[in-house]
Amino acid sequence: MQMPMQKLEFDNLPEKIDMLVCDVNLNPKVVIPQLRRFVKMRKGISKMYYTLKIGKWTSVDELPIFLKMIERIGFFKVIRATQLPSDHSEILIYASRYDE
Repeated sequence: MQMPMQKLEFDNLPEKIDMLVCDVNLNPKVVIPQLRRFVKMRKGISKMYYTLKIGKWTSVDELPIFLKMIERIGFFKVIRATQLPSDHSEILIYASRYDE
């Protein structure tokens, strides 16, 4: 879909979604509330990959805060974060609602 994530509505999303993948160059304080909104719209989302950008909006020191925000969405069984080699300015977060 070619639209800002803030404009996505219930009817824009496929009926069944198992996994959410998010790689946008936006402030995590804007992105994470949108991820929460998508999860509320589609209860079947059980896994999530999110590329968190470090630098312009946030620092590595804030990572625990963002991981806690993701946990509060309901992804509390597995949360992993790893720094990506690309410029060392991105952290890939994997989260799941279930044990694996």
